[in-house]
Amino acid sequence: MKKRIFIITLTLILLTTWCYAGWYYLPHRRKAHREVELTIQPATSAGKNVRVLSNNGNTNYETQQAIEIGYRSATAGIGRGLFQYDISGIPAGAELISAIFYIYMGTTNENETDTDTFLIHRITESWAASTVTYNNKPAYNGGTEASLSITGMDIGWKEFNITTLVGQWRDLSYPNYGIICKATTEAAAGCQNAFYSSYYMSDTTKRAKLVIVYRG
Repeated sequence: MKKRIFIITLTLILLTTWCYAGWYYLPHRRKAHREVELTIQPATSAGKNVRVLSNNGNTNYETQQAIEIGYRSATAGIGRGLFQYDISGIPAGAELISAIFYIYMGTTNENETDTDTFLIHRITESWAASTVTYNNKPAYNGGTEASLSITGMDIGWKEFNITTLVGQWRDLSYPNYGIICKATTEAAAGCQNAFYSSYYMSDTTKRAKLVIVYRG
């Protein structure tokens, strides 16, 4: 009799465990826990990124393929890059895991041993890619959202972790006016790097992008 009760009890435990495991791994449960990568890499006019140059302070450069950042010479002056991405593709209720801003450095005026640091700041007012210039560029917050040091001729993808900022845009702590990228060195000649914009045509996979990972 005790043996029969033991067998029945064990059977019930196994059935309960099996049923729970089956429910847990149903498609809707897997979906709720999976991580999704969202790449925002707009093309040409759909992308909102542009360079502004101090020595041509009233000129708009929306359709240029390169965004020069830093100080090149007295003739070229200071270059900065403005970027904005639509993050509405993150589903409501999803957990934000990461948000990385990528820009591809195609050319540089740096020497092989030179190191320059690039900073990301949160823009605090609206702007239009078709009309923005150095002289009317939008204001930005003085706090640094992300930074990256580049040494010499280190061509390739550069990444800035702006997860916290994207989370603040998403929960409406701040309006999403985008970011500005500038160099810490804006007075020394030969410290300007060129990054590819959404108008870059030779290899469209190298256009500036925001890659977001969320769970939900």
